[in-house]
Formats: sequence, C-alpha cells, structure tokens
Amino acid sequence: MTPTRTTTTRAKDPWQAFRANARAALQDAENKLALLEPEANAKGVAADAVLAAIAYGDAITVQRLQQHNTQDHGALSKLVTRALGKDAVAGQIARLGRILGEKSRAHYGGARWTRDEAETYLEQVRRFATFAEQVLDERE
Repeated sequence: MTPTRTTTTRAKDPWQAFRANARAALQDAENKLALLEPEANAKGVAADAVLAAIAYGDAITVQRLQQHNTQDHGALSKLVTRALGKDAVAGQIARLGRILGEKSRAHYGGARWTRDEAETYLEQVRRFATFAEQVLDERE
C-alpha cells in the first residue's frame, strides 16, 4: 500500500495554501534529515528544502501581487523583490537566489549530497522561512 498524505486544512486566501505547502515541505526536509543515516545520500533533504523555499516565495508574491512564478524558478527572487518593494531585505533576497541556484542539483543532478551539505543548505532555507513567515504575518 502506498502512503498518502491527506489534509483537511482549507486556506482562506490562495497565498495561505502556498504557505501551508512551504511549511509541509520544510517539515518533510527536517524529518528526512533526522532519520538520515550518517553516510546516506541527503539529496531528498535538499529537494524538499528547495521546494519549501519556492513555496514561501510564491506565498509572498501571491499575497502581495496575486501572482506566482510558474516557469523559471530562478526568476523568483526578482518577483519576490518586486512584491516586497521597500520591505525587500537584500540579504534575504540573495539567500533565496543562492537556495534556488541549487535547485537543479537537488532535483535533477546525479551528484550526492552529504549530510553536512544538506544540513547547511537546510539552515539557509530555515532562515529564509523565518523571514518569509514574518513578512506574511505583517499582512495576514
């Protein structure tokens, strides 16, 4: 039997669905990291972490602009900057860009991720997530 995930949470606004997806992906990454054997490939941690960052970025842009990036995830940083306007924090936008720069490696590449690499990457996603949560809470 294949495990499935069900949810009964309904978002009041579309951006809240992106936020819920971001939180779920971040939790999945945390769970995978916690269960990871020391020498195992940590690619799954990175894959879930980048999905969390993308969903947080989409939540911000949907909340502020009523649009999200559907094609080029590399362009998400620019859209988040536009969405935040004067509230954009250069360090966080740069962090998002670095996170997104690893998307191909996390999802498509054949290279291994060490536990240390994934943990460092996940920490960057956590920091962006904290920022995104604050930004989203300002207009909730």
